[in-house]
Formats: sequence, structure tokens, C-alpha cells
Amino acid sequence: MTDLLRQVMSEIEKLPVAQQDAFAQRLPWSLASRLMAELKAQQMLEKEYRNRQAFVLQVDRLRTRLLETYGEFPDSVDLIREDRSR
Repeated sequence: MTDLLRQVMSEIEKLPVAQQDAFAQRLPWSLASRLMAELKAQQMLEKEYRNRQAFVLQVDRLRTRLLETYGEFPDSVDLIREDRSR
């Protein structure tokens, strides 16, 4: 994506959705559809990123809770080594 297209998209993203649609209707169809597709793709990526961040935070909280509840789990390397030696 060119720098100009990035700048235009950045400005369009700042507008309310209704104004974004009105703006898109004034552009030539191919350019408007490209801009709107890029904007929607960017919004989807941002939403997915936020969802992943939230999930990672949940996992971290679970790990902390498990550590507080059960303590540190022992390393099983020695047990595995013993089993393999049999």
C-alpha cells in the first residue's frame, strides 16, 4: 500500500462510519471499494489483535492462579530418564 493511500485511509478511519460511507460513494467505484476493503481488513486485524491480547491476559491470570494454588510443579526430566533407562 502506498504512503498516500495509507494517509487517506488514516483520515477516513477518523470519520464516523456514516461519513465513511458517504465519502466512499463520492469516489470512483474501484478506488472506493479498495479503500473500504483495506479499512475493513485493518479493522479486522486490530480486532483479532485485541482478542489475542485478551486471551493472553487470561492465560497469564490462570498461570498465576495455578502457581498460587498448587505451587511450582516439579521437573519430570529425572523421572523420564529413569523410565527410559529400564
